[in-house]
Amino acid sequence: MISTFSFAQVNCKIEYYSGEDGLAHSSVTAVVKDQDGFMWLGTWNGLNRFDGKNFKTYKPTLKGNSYLESKRIVQILDGENNLLWIKTYDKQIYWFDKKTEEFASLSTIIEERYKKKIPFNKILKVSKDYVRLGSVER
Repeated sequence: MISTFSFAQVNCKIEYYSGEDGLAHSSVTAVVKDQDGFMWLGTWNGLNRFDGKNFKTYKPTLKGNSYLESKRIVQILDGENNLLWIKTYDKQIYWFDKKTEEFASLSTIIEERYKKKIPFNKILKVSKDYVRLGSVER
């Protein structure tokens, strides 16, 4: 029995981006494409949105309620209602509202309700409307 395989040559273009191009940090630890076509990159120095040409960096500010304790982002999930779910290096969960461009700490809400800080290890999208947060805590 003789079989032959034929492979098509794949054409691709690789581009490199750095801080000089607007990327917040060279260590990119999370990437997701949202429903609007933007690429969101989690770095060790905040959140970046990439439109195919330009980067925009989002960091919490002291004005208003925008809050992000750790700028080291390790997971991003595109959610409903213009929200990104974000897990940081310190195992805490945040929302980022793409319309208001503000962070909100879900971990703080959970901590206030259960009277303890819970370390999360994963964000899982179960369906269009549901997300599960994984933790080793009870």
